[in-house]
Amino acid sequence: MGDTNPSCGGITDTDDVSITVVSHVPALGLQTRPATALGLEDRRRLTGRQRTWEGPADPQHPRNWTPVMKWRNVLLISIQATLSPMASVILAVSGQAVADDFGLTDEYTPTLPTALFVLGFGLGPLYLAPLSELYGRRVIYLSCFAMFTIFNICCAVSPNIAALTVFRLLAGMAGSAGPSIGGGTIGDMFSPETRGRAQALYSFGPTGGSAIGGVIGGFILRGTGSWRWLAWIMAIAAGLTSLASVFFLHETFAPFLLQQKAASLRKSTGDMRYRSESETTAAVPGSSCRVVLRTMTRAATMLFTSPVCAAMSIYMAV
Repeated sequence: MGDTNPSCGGITDTDDVSITVVSHVPALGLQTRPATALGLEDRRRLTGRQRTWEGPADPQHPRNWTPVMKWRNVLLISIQATLSPMASVILAVSGQAVADDFGLTDEYTPTLPTALFVLGFGLGPLYLAPLSELYGRRVIYLSCFAMFTIFNICCAVSPNIAALTVFRLLAGMAGSAGPSIGGGTIGDMFSPETRGRAQALYSFGPTGGSAIGGVIGGFILRGTGSWRWLAWIMAIAAGLTSLASVFFLHETFAPFLLQQKAASLRKSTGDMRYRSESETTAAVPGSSCRVVLRTMTRAATMLFTSPVCAAMSIYMAV
């Protein structure tokens, strides 16, 4: 092997991303410190110039961003985390109006749109959380909240109760992005010692959004006389939030940012050996499936192993 340049060292904060420093030793091949779970042959085959952060004060690391950038992200994800729980109950106050509009005579069918939204709200995190670890947080926020906007529009123009119920289910699945991965986004930007205020602001949405939705829904229904305006208001609010997120919401997931950094270096230098550690791991067969499986089972694991999580789940269920 010819002479090569050593790769840059990295920060040692293992909360977000484990750092492997790769050095090139002429005539001896590649060596890694510390050893990863990959075999020796895999490391020799996959590892080139591995990219990490440019020291602990790298301005590109989310924890080193300016307060304005951090709190702008916090505000946007907090709004998303508030609108989704609001939408879950905003139609609950209009059950009679829905029944009258669609000619329903029983007392159970008008409650299906609310029940199915909550079901989708619970199913969404099972696939959104692992996807955010594979493709980054920002694309999940943008795509899901755009779909949340579209499905609320579909709810507003639904011709029958079946269509309304299906679109409410899909809206619940799409709207669960903010409440499900918002905590991870805050963890990306703030250290455990400094994330208290950001976590408090964000937590207001998942806990208080449903109460606000019921109150606002009652006022809108009384003022307009139509349950469809409830869905239109949610669609308008979600659309404005999605538009603001396109311009002001930044990616915070450290492994994904390192992937982008390595890709930029590959493009600018033509050296295809530049890789992030997550790319090196992802190249091993089955690694993506393990990430998805681990993330999808994390909720059940916490439910049965964390007393606090179990107690809060039982409280919310009752």
